[in-house]
Amino acid sequence: MTNANRPVLAFFVLATIALTSCKSMRQADGDKSLGIARAKLGQEIEAFPNVNGKYTLYVQKPQITATGARKFIVVQSSNQAVVVSESFIPGYVKWVTDEALEVLSVPGTLKANDDLSNYKKTIPIRSPN
Repeated sequence: MTNANRPVLAFFVLATIALTSCKSMRQADGDKSLGIARAKLGQEIEAFPNVNGKYTLYVQKPQITATGARKFIVVQSSNQAVVVSESFIPGYVKWVTDEALEVLSVPGTLKANDDLSNYKKTIPIRSPN
């Protein structure tokens, strides 16, 4: 190896180490968030990070319960703070923007002249800090 190639090799080695440690830190943060979600929602959950990775939506998987209610939380990735904690009855929760959720929570019986849009709400996500 020539002396001219050593700085290039050193750069690639340092870049690889930096990228690997960043990935490990993100993995550790994800593990903490998952632990928080399981403590609040149980073991059977699904995770949906938003596009920019700032928040993760955790939703209980459908289960047969007396009420049919499912819980969900949103965890901020940077500090593992729970920024939203709610539930819904048969319907869904999903990201509609990077910082807003749409929740459809439908009761057992619809009122006359109601359509599903009457049971949708948007939840803005706000950081606690």
